[in-house]
Amino acid sequence: MDTPTVVSAEDKKTIRRRVLAAREALPGATIARWSTAIEAHLDAAGLFDRGTVFHLYYPMRGEVDTRPLIERLWRRGATALLPRSDFTTRQVINYPIRSFAELEPTRFGMHEPKTDGTSWQGPIDVIFVPGVAF
Repeated sequence: MDTPTVVSAEDKKTIRRRVLAAREALPGATIARWSTAIEAHLDAAGLFDRGTVFHLYYPMRGEVDTRPLIERLWRRGATALLPRSDFTTRQVINYPIRSFAELEPTRFGMHEPKTDGTSWQGPIDVIFVPGVAF
């Protein structure tokens, strides 16, 4: 059996910086192609049904562009939730959004729901989480 490799916290930071730089250097056409492919896979899986609840993120720094997917969810009658980070309590609160106008710029260049709506308390069917170098 292989022994797991232990990576120091400093090594993790270095790896993360390197992967983020590579992602941010990707051509926009590549990100668009990947974004379209993800949407096609979800469609083929039948996940755009009315009533489906998606938890997504607003893209930043070279992430897959979820905006066309969110717009498609709205057209299909599905629910699009986006997170709002509470850095004081270290919690993420989900809000249903029906328009990108319901978002505002926040910390670290994120766009998050304004807090004047009601947070989501129900079940979530599909969760999108951006990640770097897991």
